[in-house]
Amino acid sequence: MRTVRGANARAAAPGTHWLGVSLTSTWFLVALTATALALLATSAALAHWRVVVGGVGVAAGIVAVVAVWFAVVDPLHAGFPQSFFLWGAAPVLALVLAVWTWPRRSWWRRLVGVAAVPVGVAFAAATINAHYAYFPSIAALRGEKAHDQVSHRRVVSIVQAARTSATLPPRGVVLSLDTPTPRSRFHPRGMFVYLPPAWFSVPRPRLPVLMLIAGSPGTPADWTRSAAADLLFDGFASTHRGVAPILVMPDVNGSAFADTECVDGPRGNAETYVVDDVRRFVIDHYGATSDPRSWAVGGLSEGGTCALVLSLRHPGLFGSFLDFGGEIAPTIAGPELADLYGGNRQALVAHLPTHLLDHQAHPGLAAWFEVGLGDRSARVAARRLAPLVVAAGGQACFVERTGGHNFIFWHEALRHSLPWIVSRLGLTAEDTTTACTQAGGHASTSSAR
Repeated sequence: MRTVRGANARAAAPGTHWLGVSLTSTWFLVALTATALALLATSAALAHWRVVVGGVGVAAGIVAVVAVWFAVVDPLHAGFPQSFFLWGAAPVLALVLAVWTWPRRSWWRRLVGVAAVPVGVAFAAATINAHYAYFPSIAALRGEKAHDQVSHRRVVSIVQAARTSATLPPRGVVLSLDTPTPRSRFHPRGMFVYLPPAWFSVPRPRLPVLMLIAGSPGTPADWTRSAAADLLFDGFASTHRGVAPILVMPDVNGSAFADTECVDGPRGNAETYVVDDVRRFVIDHYGATSDPRSWAVGGLSEGGTCALVLSLRHPGLFGSFLDFGGEIAPTIAGPELADLYGGNRQALVAHLPTHLLDHQAHPGLAAWFEVGLGDRSARVAARRLAPLVVAAGGQACFVERTGGHNFIFWHEALRHSLPWIVSRLGLTAEDTTTACTQAGGHASTSSAR
């Protein structure tokens, strides 16, 4: 079966129209910043200096209260630059000035004051978004979760067309679906599955699987909307006759701000959901191989920790893992023993990667750790864990480079590790050590291997 190419195939990446405009590009951020500051400065210049001083004081007080609330409640379960509060102060000040001076202003001065508020909000939101690259484009902001997301009905029509024409589609497709949870009784929001072009072949091959787990706060769609995983593997498939792994992106948290760390406990049986329910569903419904050497799990942030722990606890299910910015162990804000393990200290110890690596050999395991120089706790974790994987009989690639805890870094990390992981999954014969060093990493293998 051959793959369609040529004029009828759309570009592999969005951006051919205004919906593809990048929300993290320099020109966009500079233009928005200049507009917001100009409107705010004009609004302040048109007001009495005492009003401006008072407005600054009120805005500073409001932002201080919000900052204290964030410090106490920690709603995002993660740290972030304190400069975020400075960016957030701009629209607050604009709102205070607009309300305070409204009775004493002419209509055009009111217009300037009112306009400064939404533009200030857009400036603050865009600046914060640029730090994480969570919404890379206007299309993503409008709700686009994947470049080639299709319905189940569309998949059926593609299958029928492929059988009739003996021609593969030019790219893979992404499905959003709900999965049964007969074993775990977990309550996920659903998951995303990427099917490469080769999945539509007749007969259908038993393709390998790469499971990708997002972080918290977050959603499974982060891997396609923000990290462009589907586009990266479309690129690989285009040069390998449509062959690529099936990508499975399950929800391990149940809501945007929940955090299970892929542990069975009071927050839900997330571990059982992933290793039993999701794995069986993918094998049964999409004809994936069941060979553990052809299954890998990767993750970013919380998902990186999940990938590490799941691989160590279930060596008979996953032969490789990718850890991008994960922690040294399952970690949450609050009493971990009670909230994650229901007070079961033995379960806590059984999920500690250092304990698992010290007390069990892992001769077939391969790990890829990639961390940014600005991601301090993840750097400490990866530097400690990579040698332990090797000491346990496995192999590890450790990549440390400029970057932080955001989707700009994680997209590049997936791109760097792609040649390595497809080789580990048996799709290419590329040497994994070479793939690691070409990404700027350091490869280590146990001398016992």
